Amino acid sequence: MRLNVTLNVLERLDVDRECTPSLCIADSQSVKLAPMIFEHRGIDGNKKVMRGGPCRRKRQILVDTRGRIWKTRVHAANMHDSPAGVGLLDGLRPLMPRLGKIRVDKSYRGTFCRAVEQQQLAFEVPDREQGTKGFAVQPKR
Repeated sequence: MRLNVTLNVLERLDVDRECTPSLCIADSQSVKLAPMIFEHRGIDGNKKVMRGGPCRRKRQILVDTRGRIWKTRVHAANMHDSPAGVGLLDGLRPLMPRLGKIRVDKSYRGTFCRAVEQQQLAFEVPDREQGTKGFAVQPKR
């Protein structure tokens, strides 16, 4: 992890940014596992996977506005994003002292929101445009 953080800092400095971000974005992604891997499995009921069977794992990712990965967490896919995402906040202050706001989608409301507020950070969920159905890219994400 230290190597990744060091590379992130160097790249940010190279493009005339501060060493650490003041705004991050958290999201999750469901992934399939190889058939013989049995540890920490679960089915994410919200995802529809066409080929290769159901999702078994989910990765939580915390990135800055340029898409650099600062923290990750992998867990069984049946864990909801809100409580599972709390693990992204462990040790976050020393890693990113300037961090003031985290943007997420609506699945992070609840447990994650309360944990963010306990760390005295702002929490933002961009609203969908009125009348939008199905998948739509959310503003500022």
